[in-house]
Amino acid sequence: MEFNVGKQIKNYWNKIRGLSDNKPNEEFANATSEHSVRTSKFLIGLNLDPIMPEINKHYHVKEGEEKYHRMAMVKTMIFKKIKQIKY
Repeated sequence: MEFNVGKQIKNYWNKIRGLSDNKPNEEFANATSEHSVRTSKFLIGLNLDPIMPEINKHYHVKEGEEKYHRMAMVKTMIFKKIKQIKY
């Protein structure tokens, strides 16, 4: 049985891109009651740079040495809060 790795990788990325409705160069849109935005799209456009210095104060591990990317973890906590996920 022959297995084309290149084709499998290309199919994988095409599926991933198909799941995402983000278009390149698409501007960030603020969500309102009239214009809703998917949570994932909101979090992609969310700029945490202004609050990261304060968040960094609470970490014992230096930035870049952590096991999980710090900004991703903060966005995960925001996601949990928006979706009202407890655990």
